[in-house]
Amino acid sequence: MNNYKKITSITGLAIIVALASVFLCLFGNKQSYSAKMIVEDEWKINLISISDLIYSADTKIEKDPSIKRNRINVEFSFSGKEDYVQFFFDVINEGTLDGYLKDIKIEGLKNKDDVRISVIGLGKDDIIESGRYVDNVKVVIERIPPLNGEEVEPITENINIILDIDRR
Repeated sequence: MNNYKKITSITGLAIIVALASVFLCLFGNKQSYSAKMIVEDEWKINLISISDLIYSADTKIEKDPSIKRNRINVEFSFSGKEDYVQFFFDVINEGTLDGYLKDIKIEGLKNKDDVRISVIGLGKDDIIESGRYVDNVKVVIERIPPLNGEEVEPITENINIILDIDRR
């Protein structure tokens, strides 16, 4: 009979441990997050609100500047010697991670010897801190005037200015 009591008490203890484990699994604190969820919650840097589009009299804006994620697209035609286009945009970091401007890339520029592009107010390796709003970043696109004052041919460009922003 003594062995029967030992087996019964061990079985009872095992059942109690099993029930406690099931209870913890069902009602315990569930703090498991996937890596994708953490990245989406913490990494959110966007270019926003293009404003104050200004251009010279001989410049024709074929398509207003537009933003798609980290890319600004603008299409224009220069027909004069000292043509230019300029506008402003803002950058906002709504995430919890700091970012930095790794590079500024220009895609689609056909007339590299005739056009100069400057981004003022945000430069390579600048840090965009969590919760920070960088306003009035200026983009200037200008025709490089000919050296000898010679006549210029009209040019049309459809370019993308890409801000390569990465985690710090």
